[in-house]
Amino acid sequence: MTMVETTESMNAQPLTTEQLEQAKRYILNSLPQILEQSPEFVVFVEGVVAKKFPRRDEFARLLAQVEVSRQET
Repeated sequence: MTMVETTESMNAQPLTTEQLEQAKRYILNSLPQILEQSPEFVVFVEGVVAKKFPRRDEFARLLAQVEVSRQET
């Protein structure tokens, strides 16, 4: 089962507040080791983060646009 298939099957039922807190604690404790041991998981996490936040180069481009806009006013 791939990461996408795993997450899709996990989305079948929403977590309770307690289950979500347990999952968050587990992830925070385990994430460094998982990232070191699983390149596939690193790519998966990067994809999730990329959907929520701009990449570094995109952020730099946006910042440059703001700077140009400020100079024009």
